[in-house]
Amino acid sequence: MAERLLRQRLDRQIVARANELTSGLKEDDLPHRSQLSRLRRCVHEALLQTAPQTQGIEEFLKSVEKRHITRRQWERAKIEGQPLWAWLNDKQKIADREKWEKLLGLERQEYLRPVAGVAPELGKLRNEYLLRLIDAVLARAAKLKGEQR
Repeated sequence: MAERLLRQRLDRQIVARANELTSGLKEDDLPHRSQLSRLRRCVHEALLQTAPQTQGIEEFLKSVEKRHITRRQWERAKIEGQPLWAWLNDKQKIADREKWEKLLGLERQEYLRPVAGVAPELGKLRNEYLLRLIDAVLARAAKLKGEQR
């Protein structure tokens, strides 16, 4: 039950944080929807794993880095004053708990409340919710790009 409540809190926070992060994105600066969809597919494949990992994102970003025109698409869009490509590259590597909490905009006491004396286990959820945040940001970007048409 403690984990279920933790997941509910994290799910709400993911939506709020993704909206906050993407509020400054401009339609014209975003990568093509096909590029956003390719990366989202990598994220979804990782989320289907028992222990989600960010290797698919890392491989995608390495392939983007090799293609100059594609990389420029990812660099035009800015999140937190950083090119989207660099933001994704930095965030997919987060392992530190404090950096993860800051990225999701969490206050520790807020989301780790014990239920019946049992504290929820956060360790196994970190990668999953990092991937979910990345997916939510990409989904908002794709929606913004779609509104351009």
